[in-house]
Amino acid sequence: MSPVEVMSHHEGVKPELYELMQTYFYTNRPYGLMFVSWEDIHSFVGLWVRPADKFPGKSGQHGITEDMRVLGGPFLFDECAFTESMAMPGRIMVACPVINDYDIWGYVAAIVEDDPTIIKETERLLSFLAHRATEIIY
Repeated sequence: MSPVEVMSHHEGVKPELYELMQTYFYTNRPYGLMFVSWEDIHSFVGLWVRPADKFPGKSGQHGITEDMRVLGGPFLFDECAFTESMAMPGRIMVACPVINDYDIWGYVAAIVEDDPTIIKETERLLSFLAHRATEIIY
């Protein structure tokens, strides 16, 4: 089941996941943070996107976006990846998959400065965030 389906069947998942995302956002202060559910091969749902007005292409239901050309491959190997932010040119979107033994179910992503040290540290932190999100959901 996708994260959307799990949340509709299990009451406590959504508030716990959203609290985890909010804590990360206010503790680490990225330019943006999102949790996106991968519903099917061409369909995504931005479940938690901050600030939502800065990422209209990721908030709510949307189709596959160009950045998935870069991110999709590493996700298959349970690896984080980064690419230029489509919403904030000059900044970088670092993303890590929400993945279990059956499939890739979504990802968490943060928008940060284009600085190798910041990108590496964000990959480390997001990897942990994605792991925690996966534990909460599955």
